[in-house]
Amino acid sequence: MSIKIGFIGAGRVGTALAVKLKEVGYSVVGVSSRSEESIRRFLKYVEGAKGFKNPEALLEEVELIFVTVPDDAIREVVASLPWEKGQKVVHASGALSLDVLEGARKRGAEVGSFHPCQAFATIDQAINNIPGSVFGIEASSEELRTLLERMALDLGGSYVFVPPEGKVFYHASAVFASNYLVALVGVALKLLDFIGIGKEEGTKLLLPLIWGTVNNIQNIGLPTCLTGPIARGDITVIKKHLEALRERDPQVFKLYASLGLQTIPIALGKGTLSEERAKVLKELFEKALNS
Repeated sequence: MSIKIGFIGAGRVGTALAVKLKEVGYSVVGVSSRSEESIRRFLKYVEGAKGFKNPEALLEEVELIFVTVPDDAIREVVASLPWEKGQKVVHASGALSLDVLEGARKRGAEVGSFHPCQAFATIDQAINNIPGSVFGIEASSEELRTLLERMALDLGGSYVFVPPEGKVFYHASAVFASNYLVALVGVALKLLDFIGIGKEEGTKLLLPLIWGTVNNIQNIGLPTCLTGPIARGDITVIKKHLEALRERDPQVFKLYASLGLQTIPIALGKGTLSEERAKVLKELFEKALNS
């Protein structure tokens, strides 16, 4: 692509996007960051790019700017810069809509968002995870929307359009699917630690189960992929879980009950849990939460 691209912010997301865009033929001109160390790291990853201490200088050399600073800083950074008509300004936040780019839009720039719905723990891992990702897209113009669609496809991914009023639910959904999955694995490891199985051994124990569950979600989908005592309506086992957790860890006891309530409709949808047993389980979990 002939469009010249720059990045303001040189963290995990910005660096990974720059690397992959350059790999598929986009012209990544340079990066600006308050951190000279971040600029040096970015330039090691993106051969041929230039570092700009002053973002205004970067704006003069590019047509599209990705603002990949922390979410809380996007509005202030964008409002401080001298945008011009015809420039394109895009953020990569999953939680924020286009209103944080209003400072650029008022000056005539086209604005958009391009959020890779992916877990980026490190730069190298982020680079590896981008292909195949789905990108949440918003755009103020048809031209920019078309460009972002093409970028998503060129990066080996796909895209969905996220309406402004839906951004908070889009991002909360990602938090549940990714961040809280990590938290739940942490809880599972804590329970194994109660019986003397340490983190390393516990992780080896649980990973095949986690991968198997993910594969089932992918291959047979909800609700069919649900397994376990709620899917079976195994009230005796669930009572034992609740009793043990109440004694050992009241917070996890409440979490177990809360997630149990969310699991009942899935089990009913699968057809393996009867209405009668679902009612008993619902009463058990609600009693636990109210205790």
